[in-house]
Amino acid sequence: MVKILHLADIHLDSPFKKMSYSDSVKRRADTRKVFSDALGYAQKSGVSVVLLSGDLFDSEFYTENTITFLSDSFKNMPDCRFIISPGNHDPYKYGSPYTENVFPKNVFIFNSEDLQEITFKELGLTVYGYAFTSESHIKRPIEGFKVSKDGFNVLCAHTEIDTPFSNYAPISTAELSNSGLDYAALGHIHTDKEIRKASGTVYAYSGCLTGRDFSEHGDCGGILITLDVINGRKTIDAERAVFCPWVYKTITVNLNGSEKDYDLKNYIVKRISDETGKTKKEYILRIILTGNTDREVNEKAMTNDLSEYGVKEIENRMISNFDFLGLNDDFSIRGEFYRTLKPMLSSENPEERRKAEAALKFGLDALNRKELE
Repeated sequence: MVKILHLADIHLDSPFKKMSYSDSVKRRADTRKVFSDALGYAQKSGVSVVLLSGDLFDSEFYTENTITFLSDSFKNMPDCRFIISPGNHDPYKYGSPYTENVFPKNVFIFNSEDLQEITFKELGLTVYGYAFTSESHIKRPIEGFKVSKDGFNVLCAHTEIDTPFSNYAPISTAELSNSGLDYAALGHIHTDKEIRKASGTVYAYSGCLTGRDFSEHGDCGGILITLDVINGRKTIDAERAVFCPWVYKTITVNLNGSEKDYDLKNYIVKRISDETGKTKKEYILRIILTGNTDREVNEKAMTNDLSEYGVKEIENRMISNFDFLGLNDDFSIRGEFYRTLKPMLSSENPEERRKAEAALKFGLDALNRKELE
């Protein structure tokens, strides 16, 4: 039996540009801690191989502290093999830490755009992979490939699946199906949580190790792979493992019928409670407001008011209900102005609605001879 931990898209030394300097420093340290926790899990689970399927680093710029941290982490697990397939964010090229011989002997790094292989006879395992050597990789890395080795055969790859004209080492499910591989450990797509099968090949994206913004939502971690032979037949078990203690989550709140500010807050807090439940996880929340309203909402003030509940962003997609002004049945120039803007006021595009609402307010103030800002 062979146990493998599949990780990808760790993005060490991410800048976290939207955070304050102190928060970004903390989050980078937190990311290292999550990586350490994942390796601790690997040790406790009896993992023999850790596959790192690209984007271990966020970019070609890295700190010496991070290199020391990684090198020490690998050294502390001398009986484990670490396989790295450099991705588009951390390609294998001059100046990369991958070319500097800074990692211990139990680390194996693919260094060519062409498919390579590493065999561990003691495990009955062959790992195939390749490296990005620039920010793009237009070759089809496993086109026409078919395994020829006995034992278990695994691919470690940074790729896009079924996107034939991709710049990110495109692979098709048909190629996986015909490959004879037992498992394909994929990186590059951060939020795909499905474990799939193409003929006899199990394949999956591990997803990102930690969420960095609202595009990387939901639980984040890796996949524990168990390869075994039972009654003369290979078995492959793939199980997701969550390592990241924080979760980016978007909650849509329909505010129809909520009239007063304090009612709004209570209503939103209840929706947050319903969505997150009782958990020790740190939720980082974006609230999307929908529905019809006859008043303005101050997103910044509301965000500050709800910050204790983990709310970092509020996006207002509500449709302003200007019919309460009686403009729809007003046959003066005020009504005509409103009816002209009405399609934009009910647009599904939030930016178009905001522009129309601003234009309506400005125009009505002008028609009412109010001082214009």
